Amino acid sequence: MKFYDYSQIKAAADCVAVARDFLGLQLSPEGRCAATWRGGANPESVSINRDGWHDFGTEESGSVIDLVARVRCSGNLAEAQELLGNYLHLSPTMATKAGCIESGERYDKLIAAGYHEVKRYNYTDAAGVLVNQVVRLEHPTQKKEFLQCTPRGWGLRDVIPPLYNLPMLRSSSWALLVEGEKDADNLIAFNLPATTVCGGAKKWRDEYTQEFDDKDVAILPDNDDAGRAHARLIAHKLVARARVKSVRIVPTSSAPKGDVSDFFAEGRTWDDVAALIAAAPALTAAELADAVDDYNIEEAKAANSVPFRNFTPTVQEQPGGRKKTIKSPRQINKLIDDVNRRFLGFPRKVGEKLFDHDRDTRRIVYVERQTAFFAWIQRKSGQLIEWSREEGCVTKEELFEGVFAAARRYEAISHVPDWPRRDDVYYAYSELPKPDPEHKYFEKLVSFFEPVNDCYRVLLKAMITAPLFYIRGVPRPVWIVDSVDGAGSGKTKLVEAIAELYGAAPISTNENEIKKQYTDLVKRVVSSAGRQSRILLLDNVTGSFTCPELADMATKTDISGRPAYGSGEEVRPNNLVYVITANSANVDNDIASRAYYVYVRRPAYSVNWLRDLFDYIREYRLNILVDLIDILEHHRPFGLPPVTRCPEFETMILQTHCRDTDEYSNVIKLITQDKAETNVEEERAKQVEEVLRYHLIEVQSVPRINPDTDRVFIRSEVLEAWLKRENAFKDDRNIVQTVRNLANVGLLQTIDKKVRRYPWRGNPRSGVLWNPPCSGNEEIITIGRIGSGKIGVVIEI
Repeated sequence: MKFYDYSQIKAAADCVAVARDFLGLQLSPEGRCAATWRGGANPESVSINRDGWHDFGTEESGSVIDLVARVRCSGNLAEAQELLGNYLHLSPTMATKAGCIESGERYDKLIAAGYHEVKRYNYTDAAGVLVNQVVRLEHPTQKKEFLQCTPRGWGLRDVIPPLYNLPMLRSSSWALLVEGEKDADNLIAFNLPATTVCGGAKKWRDEYTQEFDDKDVAILPDNDDAGRAHARLIAHKLVARARVKSVRIVPTSSAPKGDVSDFFAEGRTWDDVAALIAAAPALTAAELADAVDDYNIEEAKAANSVPFRNFTPTVQEQPGGRKKTIKSPRQINKLIDDVNRRFLGFPRKVGEKLFDHDRDTRRIVYVERQTAFFAWIQRKSGQLIEWSREEGCVTKEELFEGVFAAARRYEAISHVPDWPRRDDVYYAYSELPKPDPEHKYFEKLVSFFEPVNDCYRVLLKAMITAPLFYIRGVPRPVWIVDSVDGAGSGKTKLVEAIAELYGAAPISTNENEIKKQYTDLVKRVVSSAGRQSRILLLDNVTGSFTCPELADMATKTDISGRPAYGSGEEVRPNNLVYVITANSANVDNDIASRAYYVYVRRPAYSVNWLRDLFDYIREYRLNILVDLIDILEHHRPFGLPPVTRCPEFETMILQTHCRDTDEYSNVIKLITQDKAETNVEEERAKQVEEVLRYHLIEVQSVPRINPDTDRVFIRSEVLEAWLKRENAFKDDRNIVQTVRNLANVGLLQTIDKKVRRYPWRGNPRSGVLWNPPCSGNEEIITIGRIGSGKIGVVIEI
């Protein structure tokens, strides 16, 4: 078969002349004709000009080659190309084109080197129209070579090759999948629905899987590690789609690299192959779970069998028998792909730092600098690095930056699971064990501690579970751990034990750092080590604790800051659980409103208690966590509306550890009670209301002010004078704003949330409006300074 260059045909051919003189179509003066090739009779349905044609009946268009293929060649483009080349008296060629995979020059060189063309394998679409060909060339002493082409020239260009023997495959209820066209043809000779992939199994495309829907599939692999890995990979893809009837992998020839063609050459028949297929079990998804890993490992072994180079060496013969190595630069994306193939997708990136997970040692190794990167390549591959500085070759600096930019990025590395599992975390743990039916590992961990009562035991279980649970943007509680036995009750050890369960120490801070060195704290939080922590511990809080910085951090979706070492800004999802250990402390409303409380007693004395606790966690860490995951996955919500400010956590975690709705109601009541008792702002709001009520009654006026019914605007200077006498406000620099804040969050309901200045017109003054809920008066009384600094009712003029 002769091939002619597509662009040469297009330049030489006039589609009108070809239609009239070569195809014999009856054209009108306007270039119109009937679509006789599809049985059309309308003489106006097709328009033809020099460059091509358009069928108005089917809305199809094309070139002169497409027209000849339809009219004369039943859609076969290769045949049409040959007919036109002969008709136009063109020279057969396989012209090169930038970007083509093969060239005519390569074909000619192989022929000149003693190769001969054995066969051309046709890949057609479902209608039998040629899409591409694979050209097989053999040599008496050299390995066979394969070239690819389309009807328009060498290389596949933009063509997506179909599966081999597609028309027969589509019409069959079963399929045989082999690695090469020769094997497929030997089976097709028996009228069997055999197919393969252009370029071999490595060129499998995901869209091929749908061609095997509702079919029984037998894969006949080559007898080598690569062939078996390819077979398992394709079987995995077919089974994962869940539409194939069955998939079997059926080895045939036992010869090294042997295939089904070798099997027939050994004197076996199709009946023997059929018997092997009948005896092979259908594969399940579980049996193929590691297929991708197996395939990638074989690919890595092959890639690491040669040095790592930024060039492709080609040896050329020189005059006098000398040989010269030509170094052709490799494109940077090819080098990045080579790194990924050699090292199974590593290095990857956590935050803004590259890392490797060593398969043998299970260690996480950070690759932070260019020199470390190339040392890592040499150590992992066991090969030399051959690096050229010739013009056009990628530099080491460029490759390092390219790998860094292309690396898959994770927000954290975790040696323990999450629930639900997160796509943005790299999980470095081994296979998880099965949960215990009675969840004994988790229950034993809980037994190391002494919650004050059963409700606090439920809250303790929820607190242990809290670091496991993260859904982006979903609020979680701040935990306050206190003890009825005071200091030395193991509160901090409880938090450290939970952190140990999740594989990383807590990020410990104190009141001074979080208030005065907040930026330094954030640096630790966004660092690579900090990203592995799941708990932020504010330890040993006493007295009245107010911390807007902690409340703000706890409610953020992401935490961003400049890392301690490096440049730029780093961002991490806020998956931290915030824990405060307290000694009978009171907290502000921002914290109290989203807090869950755990009260514990001092554990029963044992000299080995602490060692036994941490030894137990280290030995049974994954058992404890899979127990927890099993509990969470089998929980059914009670169907009650959530009460706290963390509704999803309340429903999905807190309810999980309650035996029934009665216990759940008791726990919620306990949380509410603890909030009221420890909320310093709630106490302050009560004190403000009592002070203001007392002073309003004491104001000398006619008639006297009734604080239960009268609306009174209290100017700022009066408000400050009344409240400064109280110890609770002695360190407050802005008493008026504090009172307004208490009103805004609903703790001080007698103060209006909106009114801040009065009267409405004239000369408005700053202050707050006492507005009792049962007030029936529209009139507003103003309290301010009147003569000689005395406080009384101001008469507005």
